[in-house]
Amino acid sequence: KDAFTKALGSVDFDAAFPDFQGEFYGFHVDPFEGNRVWYTARGKGTNTGPLPPFAPVATGKKLVNPPQVCSLTFDASGLVTKYTIGYVVDRTIGTTGGLGGLYGVLYAIGRPLPF
Repeated sequence: KDAFTKALGSVDFDAAFPDFQGEFYGFHVDPFEGNRVWYTARGKGTNTGPLPPFAPVATGKKLVNPPQVCSLTFDASGLVTKYTIGYVVDRTIGTTGGLGGLYGVLYAIGRPLPF
């Protein structure tokens, strides 16, 4: 776990996908948890820069994310206390092999999973 956390902290997504276009929509407050907001995230870009430590050399491959449901949970002062991401809702869309989060990014650029 420590090695994975350290590796993930060194990832520079902007350098690896400088043309990445995030797509976020469908924001709504959870009707059962008033301090939680749900939304759907997608996005696309091309791997034209390194993604250390997973892909030290750019692959030139396109990343197209499938729709992924995400959420933010807030405390009473408005600070985020929990962030969920990577729950794929249609595995047939995109170039990630149906995977979400970092696993999907690595799949799309032809790199093995980090463990």
